[in-house]
Amino acid sequence: MKVIHLISGGDSGGAKTHVHSLLQNLSRTIEVTMVCFMEGPFAQEARELGISTVVLPGHNLLHTFRTLKQMIREGGYQIIHCHGARGNMMGALLRKATGLPVVTTVHSDYRLDYLGRPFSRVSYGTINTIALRRLDYRIGVSDAMTNLLISRKFDPDKLFTIYNGLDFTPRTPAMTREAYWKSVGLQADENSVVVGIAARLNPVKDIATLVRGFALAHETCPNLRLLIAGDGEQMDMLKNLARELGVAEQVCFAGWVTDTDSFYNALDINTLTSLSETFPYSLTEGARAGLPTVASRVGGVPYLIEHGVHGFLFEAGDDQALARHLITLAQDPELRRHIGQRLYQRAREDYSLESTLQRQLSIYQAILRRQGRKTGRRDGALVCGAYGRGNAGDDAILEAIVTELRQVDPDLPVWVLSRNPESTRLTYRVNSIYTFAFPKFLWRMRKTKLYINGGGSLMQDVTSHRSLWFYLFTISWAKRLGNQVMMYGCGIGPIHSPANRQRASRVLQKSVDAITLRDTHSKDELEDMKVTAPEIILSADPTVILP
Repeated sequence: MKVIHLISGGDSGGAKTHVHSLLQNLSRTIEVTMVCFMEGPFAQEARELGISTVVLPGHNLLHTFRTLKQMIREGGYQIIHCHGARGNMMGALLRKATGLPVVTTVHSDYRLDYLGRPFSRVSYGTINTIALRRLDYRIGVSDAMTNLLISRKFDPDKLFTIYNGLDFTPRTPAMTREAYWKSVGLQADENSVVVGIAARLNPVKDIATLVRGFALAHETCPNLRLLIAGDGEQMDMLKNLARELGVAEQVCFAGWVTDTDSFYNALDINTLTSLSETFPYSLTEGARAGLPTVASRVGGVPYLIEHGVHGFLFEAGDDQALARHLITLAQDPELRRHIGQRLYQRAREDYSLESTLQRQLSIYQAILRRQGRKTGRRDGALVCGAYGRGNAGDDAILEAIVTELRQVDPDLPVWVLSRNPESTRLTYRVNSIYTFAFPKFLWRMRKTKLYINGGGSLMQDVTSHRSLWFYLFTISWAKRLGNQVMMYGCGIGPIHSPANRQRASRVLQKSVDAITLRDTHSKDELEDMKVTAPEIILSADPTVILP
């Protein structure tokens, strides 16, 4: 497998760590090349890590495009993988020119990437927003990011999720705690409890909330100290804020840190105060060091930290809640130790570098499989039932159907008719159409190959004649429009009206290929209605397959 990665080359923070770590380790299994659009520390560090790196500098977009197109064709690459605005823009241009599938990793909320920089937000932000829509696939860094993309109408069938994995091999810090404090100028001693954060000093990281929360906590716990690692446009503002709050002597700005092992070893409490995140490395790096963590409840953070078990969470911007959690941890060394150990165990088990690498390889394999099945023929399944109405039983049936379909064919596009399409899209990560949007679902039926009338007692006229007529209509038209038709996990009846029984018998006999039933009474009902043409299987309630 050959993959080419496109990235600006000026990246820092989590995106830089993710790309370097991923490509360094992927190159041991597959052939990868990274193309940067500027020379600098990013490209140089990549070369030092053994990553095949090409730099195409300059502002001549057309020349860069032609060079890349030739490079991709001659190099025999199979996938184009983009990162960031410039990579996405070039990937969108190369998509048709090369015919290759293009995937991008969404490292952060693209609407907040240029917060505080209005010109860049209008220019690069707009270009990135348009380019993201024109690519084939997207990888969200955390389930929260994937859900955010789904909520913004990106196709769930073309979304994947990955987490920033970390190498949990034991590491020995280069400096002791005391030596590190001295090296960065932090005024601390053996009785101090050191709170820390490693982040860019820009608005989205909201370090101001950390400074305010720390100042509040310091009033109760004067042995608290704050160590801030990072650089950015808010440095002066944050220093002024610390002076205004009277904690300038207790707050140390260490600047950009390269020795992260010594940095985290020097802390007692790790923090994160971002307004928006995907799944930041600062959490897993703190977890590797066994640090209890206090973090804002954003993005993928709650997937790692269960409040009160692996750390403490607070709503973004709530400096008072942050202060309360800092006080709780500062006053209880044993609690810090226990929570830090729990976080370490969870992060090591679920967010290792090895699991991230395997996930990335499986994503590439899925993309190549899906490209291979683009033959112009019908594809996908449309599922219809009483979904999106908040009924736990019906929702369980839908979960069972989606689970089984993905076990049979993990690449199968799935569409669901739902009363609440937005909720269904987010919950099951499937495409969804409003139940009574007749033109839309009839158009979709022309493209799918399987129609499933799914679960529950849909074939009955006790609660409503019209619902029975609706389901019979969809079954009939699904068959007319070329689908195989299945009724899944059904309960049949009671159908009291003779006209309804006759109509149901006619449609099921003519339009259904297979029926699985959940009880013997339903089998008797079908026999009484003289429905014999479909393959009829007495099975069980579909929800029994769920954990």
